[in-house]
Amino acid sequence: MKVACVTLGCRTNQHDTAEMQTLLEQEGFSIVNGKEKADAYVINTCTVTQRSDYSSRLAVKKSLAINPDALVIFTGCYAQLNPQEASKLNGLDIVLGNADKLEIANLIKKKLLNTSLPWVKGADTEIIMSDIHKKRIFRTIPVQNFQGMTKAFIKVQTGCDEKCSFCTVVKARGKSVSDARENILDNVQQAVDSGFKEITLTGINLGTWGMDRNETFSSLVRDILELSGDFRVRLSSINPMEIDNDLIRLMAESEKLCSHLHIPLQSGDDTTLKSMRRNYNRHQYLDVAQRAINAIPGLGLGADVIVGFPGETEEAFENTRNLIEQ
Repeated sequence: MKVACVTLGCRTNQHDTAEMQTLLEQEGFSIVNGKEKADAYVINTCTVTQRSDYSSRLAVKKSLAINPDALVIFTGCYAQLNPQEASKLNGLDIVLGNADKLEIANLIKKKLLNTSLPWVKGADTEIIMSDIHKKRIFRTIPVQNFQGMTKAFIKVQTGCDEKCSFCTVVKARGKSVSDARENILDNVQQAVDSGFKEITLTGINLGTWGMDRNETFSSLVRDILELSGDFRVRLSSINPMEIDNDLIRLMAESEKLCSHLHIPLQSGDDTTLKSMRRNYNRHQYLDVAQRAINAIPGLGLGADVIVGFPGETEEAFENTRNLIEQ
């Protein structure tokens, strides 16, 4: 049987999809492109903006246009935050929570391969949703194939303990929890041994890896760089207060660690940052960025910025623009 996966949103979702595909292949399913006819479609959704919500809903319509009789599963952050709303989408069969993604193979087998109780298209949408906020052990599985990708995404952490006023990630992903160092190193080594030349480390709040284990993210990066093989490591988005001097030194000294930092800014105005409930101020952001720029030759520096935040004044906007210029 053929299963197609459609992924929207962040690099963490890319890794989640690759995990689900790995489990499906292990159970004998054939993974096909989302534009091909399949027996089941898995939509791994994003809800960071209204546009991503729309794209997630549209993916259901596009899948059913290819095969109206297919089993359609809606998972990811949109599904997690709005399960009742999602369940009303025409043609949708299952809404699956973020904490339940690794049950995907068993779930599809139960629906499509159950001869004693055959599945019928058109029944009520089933919602399968574990408590994302319940204390849990987080462990990723080795992934050796990222469909259509030439680099591997390795998820080392999930969830977030921050309380930014504009973000729903805590509700969608739960509290911050780290994968074990040994498991991460094994996952990276297996990806390298499979031929991937670039390893992107990802997480919902990447730099907080290890805080629940009394370990530091920079020490994890150091151990990854010491693994054998011809590969390089790239970091996905990392918040400014999680970038320590050890991480900057590693990036400055190691050719295997890409000279690239994407550091979310959101605002360069202290009053707006406070309203956003970010855990840094303008001076702290500049300090981190400047230390990195001074130490790392040819550093590529990226940022996210929100303008028009409720309450933002012209002066606050200019403070942000000036910081970016600086």
